[in-house]
Amino acid sequence: MATAFAGLFAGLPRQAALLNGQYVLLRRDVYDMSGGFSAVRGEMLEDVALGHHLRRQGYRVPLMHGYDAAQVRMYRSTSQMWQGLTRLGSGSLRWTGTGALRTAAYVTAVMSPLLVLAGILARRLDRKWLPVTWAVASVGMAPWARRFGSPALAVVSPAGALLVQIAALWGLLSRLWAAASVGRDGECSETE
Repeated sequence: MATAFAGLFAGLPRQAALLNGQYVLLRRDVYDMSGGFSAVRGEMLEDVALGHHLRRQGYRVPLMHGYDAAQVRMYRSTSQMWQGLTRLGSGSLRWTGTGALRTAAYVTAVMSPLLVLAGILARRLDRKWLPVTWAVASVGMAPWARRFGSPALAVVSPAGALLVQIAALWGLLSRLWAAASVGRDGECSETE
């Protein structure tokens, strides 16, 4: 999860209107006047969509950390985490625009030690690059790993990055498949 969030924040535009669904604080009058979650109920990432909706209506949407105020557990199972990662990976592209390229580049950079390992196994790269890339990825992820519980977790961040990449790709392909299925179903009913 640390890699997923680091990648998401790497791709956010400077003035991102991001709300994070675990803990959203809004004044009651702003929530009511904006239409709240009802105004974005059809969105996959309704928290992010609500942030953009509020920004379009002229409200400030600061993203603040509340590490000392509250603690949440996003997922209780591996299945829930997979669903969340596929949803985040495919849904966040809509809100980050070209920042999605920065996100993909960041996550790929964190995953680079695994790419180097594949190059070594294929006898295309020298072994000396593996500890170098692993150290760079781990050091870069250490602050995020600390936020998620332990800086030592940064050492496994390349595996986390691979999981994030696979989940995002799976989420995108699933959305495309669903859209194509709806299109085919619509075509069939029109010709019948």
